[in-house]
Amino acid sequence: MTELSPDNANTWAQLGRYQLSAGHNEDGAKSFDRALAMPHAAVVENNAAYYLAESGYQLDRARQLILGTLEPAARRVCEPEEITKDNKCAVALTAIANWLDTAAWVIYKEGKVKESEAYARSAWAISARPTMGAHLSLILAVSGRIEEALKIFSEARTRPGFDTADDLADARAALAKAAGADFEARRSTKDEEANVRVVALVEGSGKVVKAEAFDPQTPAAAVTAAKSLMLAPIAWGEHSLRSIRTVELRQDGDNWVVVRSAVGQPVN
Repeated sequence: MTELSPDNANTWAQLGRYQLSAGHNEDGAKSFDRALAMPHAAVVENNAAYYLAESGYQLDRARQLILGTLEPAARRVCEPEEITKDNKCAVALTAIANWLDTAAWVIYKEGKVKESEAYARSAWAISARPTMGAHLSLILAVSGRIEEALKIFSEARTRPGFDTADDLADARAALAKAAGADFEARRSTKDEEANVRVVALVEGSGKVVKAEAFDPQTPAAAVTAAKSLMLAPIAWGEHSLRSIRTVELRQDGDNWVVVRSAVGQPVN
């Protein structure tokens, strides 16, 4: 593979991934060294950090790699002042979701569970993908917050690609240990009911400061309820980022319950 493309950083990174996954840690780290020494995209740093952490090898280096990519990118993310249809800031914000998730995983593998949570929550708040849900539910389960971990895991498993998500086995094992082996039978049918959508301007703390109807079918009561919501924060370390999110709500009696939210539109 590398003989055919010796000057291709992605080829060396792919080789490094396979070597680390196979337990050949030193060879894998050297392959990533080669990749990082060449012109490359930020995904190479991300993948090097992730797979080094997966194998429990060179964790200090993995942390330096991912934070060295994440921190300057986060400083460049614009923050909207108003709800706009184009939501131009969403592109840069969505781009760092994977890096936040990788940072969470690296820091968790370092044994710093509490510190890893803010990164995992931020990734999930931006782009609730199955792997991010697996990581966050695992971190919450290990922290003893079982009900919240079950809720995140339940939501993650409604997403396409859940069965092949990274580190799913670790999340399942942690939840089975904490909540009982039959935890996956605790499904909610309410999420299958029709939901309404609201567009919200959300502070980095998760506080909704403005809300508007997503479409003409959105009830006014849902918009009013959304204005008092606290959503998952996008905040870690020294960063706290404002965002425009689409929030899915379900009516439960006189109350409106958040089903899911994400920057842009949630993935069904």
